[in-house]
Amino acid sequence: MRKITDKLKRKHEGSLYDILPSVVIMLGVAIMVFAFLGIFNVISRNEEVKQVVRGSMLLVETKGYLDGSDIADITSDLTALGVTNITISVKDASGRSLNSSSNVAGYGEAIYFDLFCTIPAESLNRAGQDLFSLTFQNAGYDLHISRKTISKC
Repeated sequence: MRKITDKLKRKHEGSLYDILPSVVIMLGVAIMVFAFLGIFNVISRNEEVKQVVRGSMLLVETKGYLDGSDIADITSDLTALGVTNITISVKDASGRSLNSSSNVAGYGEAIYFDLFCTIPAESLNRAGQDLFSLTFQNAGYDLHISRKTISKC
């Protein structure tokens, strides 16, 4: 009986030292996954906006200009993606705006396409000093896409 009580009274090294590294690693992985999911939305929205810009570039290459209806179509495509604060500028090398059939870039002339917009995203907002009072807030990332092409009309 004495052997059993001696075994019970002996202190054994706890398993905290075995589990702690695993818990820390799992916490780190969870934080990285959470951060990636927040960034992934912005990255994918950015790629969708670039596809709209690519289509717009093909249109301006063939026409030599973008008129009001073309810009309205581009703006509606971007608005459907949730993009706000949209400003589109199409100019030639001298800075002349190419916004009507009277202002057309000639064959082989450079055309500069600029898009300024805001991509929506959610970000964490720490309300107060309490560690556990985290909330999401609507945020936006400003985006500027500048492209150069050559007129083919």
